[in-house]
Amino acid sequence: MQYEIRAMSVGEILDTAFQLVRNHAKVILGVALIAYLPMAVMVALLGQIAPTIESEGEVGLNTGFLLATLGMSFFAMLIVMPVASAGVTYAISNFYTGKTATIGEAFKTGFSLLLPLMGTQFLMWFFVLGGLLLFIFPGLYLLLVWLLIVQVMVMERKFGFRALGRSRELMIGNLLRGLGVSIVGSIIVGVLGQGLGLALGFVPLLGDAAGVMAQAVGFAYLSAVYVLLYLDIRCRKEAFDLEHLAQMVEGSGSGHAPVIQTP
Repeated sequence: MQYEIRAMSVGEILDTAFQLVRNHAKVILGVALIAYLPMAVMVALLGQIAPTIESEGEVGLNTGFLLATLGMSFFAMLIVMPVASAGVTYAISNFYTGKTATIGEAFKTGFSLLLPLMGTQFLMWFFVLGGLLLFIFPGLYLLLVWLLIVQVMVMERKFGFRALGRSRELMIGNLLRGLGVSIVGSIIVGVLGQGLGLALGFVPLLGDAAGVMAQAVGFAYLSAVYVLLYLDIRCRKEAFDLEHLAQMVEGSGSGHAPVIQTP
């Protein structure tokens, strides 16, 4: 399916993101759901353990429950989120720019970038949390200027301070745009997530994992929103639409698939 690569309004970004996820649900949602599957299993298991803890009231079981919860949280932050973010971003960017992607390719990309992704995101959150602790406004500012950090890492293969600088370069002049897209996109995800969570909650064996599955769907949608925001800003600042059109023409003539070029 062909998509028109151009600068878009906020409404168009949100609508096109929905179309992307819907049209390529097998791969995009497949990556998100498979990445979140361990979380869903652990949530279901912890849901079975919790009533036992409440009824028996044993300190040992409480400690074990706490350790299991902390372990699950660290697993999500260190492994699941970086791999899922990179994989879904890879798939969405490929589909939108006229290329193809498979679930296997998406996971291969996610795992191949795991260490630099973790390092760059740790660096980013170190400064963001520092800004939030010292003065709230600088922390919020950093969150906005680094809003496209995942897209820069996956689509441009820039990491560390180079990735932070590149995201800031793109977002300067687009902070309010990024804030608006984030707020409206999050509201949409919240509404859809609540509906999906309620629907899945009535399905046997899926009730405990419904929240995690709803989060995975919302995560895929927001990932599409930020990929489109990234390309929208590049079209506005760097004429990426014209650059991509030239690549498509060249790729058609040479038989080679176009690739995303960066300045």
